[in-house]
Amino acid sequence: MKITVHDEYIRIDARTDPVNKDFLKSLVDFVGQTIAGYPQQVPPMLLVIEGPKLELDPIDSIEIWKHAVEQGAHRAKIAYVIRGRPIEPVVQFIEMYVHNRGMQMRFFDNQGDALKWLL
Repeated sequence: MKITVHDEYIRIDARTDPVNKDFLKSLVDFVGQTIAGYPQQVPPMLLVIEGPKLELDPIDSIEIWKHAVEQGAHRAKIAYVIRGRPIEPVVQFIEMYVHNRGMQMRFFDNQGDALKWLL
């Protein structure tokens, strides 16, 4: 994973095959470590993840996002850009789940739309 700090946001890039529970847990841990460096206001975060295959069921996705809250992800506005595959129904489920729990996180299929929403 690569992190780039911009004036207005933090960008994290990663590539994996497949996107699965283990990868997402490591991504959440990386995001959590980044957020921990900001005791006050956390800058918006752009996650750009390339992964041609998704291997995740709804139960695993709930576990991942509960872990994300434990890591402080609820403190940041997060745009997650999916590259290499279409946005699948389980991703739409995750977005609805986290939104209903007060997290500011959305999934996008392109960086331009993600940055418009993020900033």
